[in-house]
Amino acid sequence: MKIILTIMCACIILFGGGCAALLVSSGVDQLALLPLALVALNLAVLAALYGWANMPAWPLYILAGIDLILAVGAGIVVGYSFKDVGGAAAIGFIPVAIATLKGYLTIQVAKNREPKL
Repeated sequence: MKIILTIMCACIILFGGGCAALLVSSGVDQLALLPLALVALNLAVLAALYGWANMPAWPLYILAGIDLILAVGAGIVVGYSFKDVGGAAAIGFIPVAIATLKGYLTIQVAKNREPKL
């Protein structure tokens, strides 16, 4: 679980950083805050996962919610896009499965970070 979530978060961090750099170089500075927020949330997941910082659980739940909303949205798009293609639709659902798995694993990390009463 730890390795899979680390790889997923690292990919999002690299992709989000590249998107932010591209948006800043294009002159759209305000839009660059979105990918930078995702980079920060994924860094929070890594910090919580490896114990680098005592993270509260709420940023992890926010990121898990974003991942699950992304999975639902991608599933809807793939469902409508590939309705006439047949077996090729299974390839389109791979990103949906990855986003769902990342959201689930992030929730599991957040559950382990909650303070015990």
